[in-house]
Amino acid sequence: MSAVLEPLPDESVPVPRRRGVPSSEEELLVFARRFNAEIRRHDVTIARLSKASSVSVRHIRQLQDGSSRPTLGTALKLAKALAIPAGRLFKEDRRLRPEKRGVNLT
Repeated sequence: MSAVLEPLPDESVPVPRRRGVPSSEEELLVFARRFNAEIRRHDVTIARLSKASSVSVRHIRQLQDGSSRPTLGTALKLAKALAIPAGRLFKEDRRLRPEKRGVNLT
């Protein structure tokens, strides 16, 4: 005899508020900071990165300034083009945080 599964109430299913990998403003800024650091580290132009990743120049610039959230697919394309593990774009590196170097952002 097979069991019939009851549907879950709507409240138990988390619904993402925004599409994209980073889920908070802070994580979005971490992504933008790390992404910019990797672009500088590899000394690559935005046009070359766009061509290598098949991500538009406009979208790359939006990711750089934190005004757009990357989808997982976009993050993977960019990481592959930069020849880095995708996780590197999402991890905060305390060495890159200006406030840790005594720079006041306000």
